[in-house]
Parts: sequence; C-alpha cells; structure tokens
Amino acid sequence: MKSRIFAVLCAVMAVLSLQGTQVIKCGETEITLVSRHFWNMNSLDFAGINLCRKLSYFGNVARFECGWVGTGHKENKIGEKELKVQFFADGKEFKPSRKKVEAKKFEMKKSSVLLDLQIDYDLTLEDGKLVERAKVTVLRDTDLKLLYLFMHPWCPLFEDAVCTRADGAEEKMSVSAIPRNKTVTRTDLASVCYIAPKEKLKATSIVKALKPVPRGKELFLIWNRGVDRKLYFYPVHRQKFSAGENFEYELTTVIERI
Repeated sequence: MKSRIFAVLCAVMAVLSLQGTQVIKCGETEITLVSRHFWNMNSLDFAGINLCRKLSYFGNVARFECGWVGTGHKENKIGEKELKVQFFADGKEFKPSRKKVEAKKFEMKKSSVLLDLQIDYDLTLEDGKLVERAKVTVLRDTDLKLLYLFMHPWCPLFEDAVCTRADGAEEKMSVSAIPRNKTVTRTDLASVCYIAPKEKLKATSIVKALKPVPRGKELFLIWNRGVDRKLYFYPVHRQKFSAGENFEYELTTVIERI
C-alpha cells in the first residue's frame, strides 16, 4: 500500500514539475516553451520582433484513423503521452521556472508517445540559430494519414520565399500572394528561405535526412492563413508502417539580417 501511494506521489510530482512557461533568451533570439503545449515552442522572437505567431501549435503532430494526435491536439483526449523533458543552459541542467533564462546555448531533450509512435526530439538554440532533431520509432503496426515533424507559424511580415532544391535550383515566390487559406507543396527541397523585406530579415530552414522514411516522400508545405505563413515539413503522407521501423530528420533554422 505504501509503495503504491509513493508511486502515485511521484507521478503527481512529475506532472507538477512540468507546469508553466519558460522563456529562453540566447543573444537576440528568444523562444517561449509552454507546458500545456507539451513543452513545444510557443513563440520565436529576434531583436525584439515577433517572428512566429504566438499561441500556435509548433511541434510534432500525426494523423491516424482516429484523428489528429500531438501538440495542442486534444480532441481525442490523447495528446502526447509519457512525456519526459530536460532543459540545459550552457551545458548545465535546470528546472523550468517563471524566470527568463539567458544563455549562449540552450538545449531541450524531450521524448513522448503519439499513440503508435515514440518521438525523441532535441531542440538546440543559439543566437540566430535553431536546430531541431526528431527521431521517430514505430511502436505498433500503424496506418498514418500524415505526420509533420517541424512546423513554424511565421508572421505575415514574411512576404516572400525562396525554395532551394537538392540540386541547387531555386524557385522564388510571393507567400503573401498565395490565396488566403490555400497551400503550396514542394518535394525534393533542401531548404526554404522566408524573407521579411521591410524588417530586412530572413529565416532559412534547412532539412537534413539523418535516416529517411522507408518508402517515403518528403514534402514542404506553405500555408497562407492570413494571420500567419505556416511552413511545415512532413515526411509521411498516407503510409503504413510496421512495428520497429524508425526514421530521423533534422531541421536547422538560421535567422539573419539582410
């Protein structure tokens, strides 16, 4: 009985330790991490300018037969389970608090389960550089409608984009000219650069397949919602997986002045 009570108390303490909001500042770059969004990013600022729309659902999201499961998606009362996180500032581990943490380098190590998938996710932030790495392990045979690993809800100040293919060919486009609530998809891309001409800033997202999805087709999707210019990277679209399969990707986002 005592051991059971102790186990319950430990579980409660673990949940309580994951409550709140944590602001991280590395040089001119600042991010916010929020527990109710399973410790995914909640905003991204640079030089005091809000670059990614606040209160949006960054992170990793999958669509199964039962619907959406992942960051911010709780309509199925599933969300991310077995959540574990660690925070490091300049190599030293710390616990989340209401105090802003300033460091040259911040790292978050996180693991969670999205129904049939385990995702090990690392986020590293230095001034002007954000690196996200996601390793996906299939826990059970599953049928995935879609999976995106990295999503950034860029603000409307980003009006243009340059898509660079793996062979170096470039395609320039006006993101603002995409009809509202319409999407544009591109395959075989190495990077997407969003440009904010008035603020003289650019944000370049560079993808690297550390272990590609078996039989997969990697896509970047740009969605002009009006309130933001979302950029998704998703390597899975209508695909079945067997237990034990795994794949891993890394996305590096570099923010620079033009």
